[in-house]
Amino acid sequence: QFLPLVFPLPLLRFVLRIEMFTVVLIVVIIGLDEILDSQFLRISGSFCCWMYLCLGIYFYFILRTGLNFLVAEVDRARGRQDGLANPDVMAAIYKIRTYRRTLGLCSLTRLLILVHSMLFSGYLWPIPDDMVKRVHESLGNSFFTFVLTDSSLACNLWFVSLIVGITYIMGFSSLFATHQRHEEEQARIRKRGERQRTYLPAMDEGWQQKVEDLAKRALSLEALLNFYSGLGRDYMHHFDSHRHTTDDVVRQAIIPLSAPHQSDMSKILMQGRRKRPNAMVTHTWHSRFRDLVASVVAEALQDSNYARIAVLLDSDIDLVKGWLRRTGDLQSMYWICAFCVNQHSSICQPSFPLRDSVTGAEVKACDCSCPKYLNMDPPCRTDLAHPTSINCEMNKFSDMISWLAATDESFRQVLAVDGDLELFSRAWCVAEVAEAYMMGMKQLLKIESTKALQNHRAKLKALRIEDMKASRVEDVQEILGRIPNKDEFNSQLQRLFGKLFSTFWHLHPSERLKTACRELRWQLASQEVEALPQV
Repeated sequence: QFLPLVFPLPLLRFVLRIEMFTVVLIVVIIGLDEILDSQFLRISGSFCCWMYLCLGIYFYFILRTGLNFLVAEVDRARGRQDGLANPDVMAAIYKIRTYRRTLGLCSLTRLLILVHSMLFSGYLWPIPDDMVKRVHESLGNSFFTFVLTDSSLACNLWFVSLIVGITYIMGFSSLFATHQRHEEEQARIRKRGERQRTYLPAMDEGWQQKVEDLAKRALSLEALLNFYSGLGRDYMHHFDSHRHTTDDVVRQAIIPLSAPHQSDMSKILMQGRRKRPNAMVTHTWHSRFRDLVASVVAEALQDSNYARIAVLLDSDIDLVKGWLRRTGDLQSMYWICAFCVNQHSSICQPSFPLRDSVTGAEVKACDCSCPKYLNMDPPCRTDLAHPTSINCEMNKFSDMISWLAATDESFRQVLAVDGDLELFSRAWCVAEVAEAYMMGMKQLLKIESTKALQNHRAKLKALRIEDMKASRVEDVQEILGRIPNKDEFNSQLQRLFGKLFSTFWHLHPSERLKTACRELRWQLASQEVEALPQV
C-alpha cells in the first residue's frame, strides 16, 4: 500500500510496455534488414534504437525520483523506531540509499552496453554504420579490437552478471525456501480441488438450509470498524479497550443492541443485506475485543502482527479507514461468530449470573422472548444416530466452512491468535482450524507481535490437537473423530508457526519488499499520529 505513493506505477508499466514493443520492433527490423539490406530499414531501426535508449533514460529518472522520495522518508523514520520493529527489516530499509546508488550504476552500465551494441551493429544513424571496419583499420586486428567491436559479447556478459546478481540478492536460502513454499502451496491447491469435487451437502434438507443461511451473514470491515467506534461512546459506556474481552462486548453491547430485533448483529449493522464472506475469522471470546478487530484489519492490510493496529484503533481509527479505503478493503466481508450468530436463539439468557470481567459488576440478562435452541434441542437431524439440533446456530461451523470452501475457491481462514495462545487449546476453535485444513483452505495467522510469539515458542513446539480442552468430553472426541490424520494436522500447525518464525532474509524478495514498505509505513505513522505511543 506504500509503493503507489512513492512510484507512479501506471506510468512505469506504460513505459515498460513501450520498451517491450520497441524491442520487438527492433528485432523484426533487424531481421528484415539482414534479408533485404535496405537503407530505409536501417534508418527505421536506428530510430527505434534511439527511442529505446531515451525510454531507458526516462525510466531510470522516474525510479530515481521515487527512490529519492523514499530515502527522504527513511531519514524521517530513522529518528523514531518502536519496540516492535524487526531489526532485519529496519536494516533493509536503511540500505535504500545504497540501493539508489546501485540502481544508478546498473542503469548507466545497461545504457552503455546498449549504445555499444547498437553502435557496432550500425543502428545509430546518422553515425556511420561501418564503425567495426573503421576501428579495425585504426587499432589493427588484435584480440582487444575483436572484443571491443563484438556487439554480442558485452550483452552476453551483462546477462550473465545480471543472473548472478539476482541470485545473490535473492539469496540461495530464499530460493530453496521459495521452492518449498511453492510445493506446499501446490499440495494445498490439489487438496482444495479434490475436496471441492467430492463435497456433498448434508442429506437432511433442513440442516443444509440452516448451514447456507448462516454462511450468508457476513459483516463488512467498514461496519465492524463503525461498531468499534461506538463502544464507550454510544453504548457500553464503561468499555476499556485494553481489558474488555469479546465475551464482555457480546454480553453488554451486541446482545442489548440486537434485542429489539431478536436477530444476529450483522443483519443490523449491514442494514438487512446478506452477503457471503471472503474469510472466516476464528477467535476465542476470552481475548480482548480490540485484538479481534485489529486482527481483521491486519488481514486486510496483509500484516501478520496486529499490536500496532490495535493501538491505532484507539488513537486514530480514521487513519486506519483511510489505508483500507485506498486499498479497496473497507468492503471486504468477514464471518465472525459474535456478530453472525443470533445470540438471542442461544446464550442471551444464561442460567447463571454473569459479571463484567473488568469491573466485576453483574451483567443484566436479556429479557427477549426469542426461543432458545441448544445442541440437542428438537427438531433434530434425521440422518444421524445421535440427536443434533437443526435450529441451533452453534453446531454448524464446520459444515458451514466446508460449504463455503466448496463453493468459493478464494474463501480463506483468519486465525486471530490471542497473546496467551488460548485459541489452540479451545476445542471448537481447533475444530474450525481442522476443517479449514482438510478443505485445503488458505490459513492466515494474525499474532500480537513476533516478540510475544517468541516468548511462547516452547509452548508452540509442544502444541498437539490431542491436548485441546472443552466443557464436554464428548465434544473433544467428536472433533478428534473428524480428523483422519492427527500427526499430519499437528505438522501443519507447526508449518504455520514456522512461517512466522522465518527470518527476514529467508523471505522471497517480493515479500521482503512488502514487509519493508509496511514497516516504513508504521514508522511514519508513529511520527504523524501524536496519540500513537511506543508499544
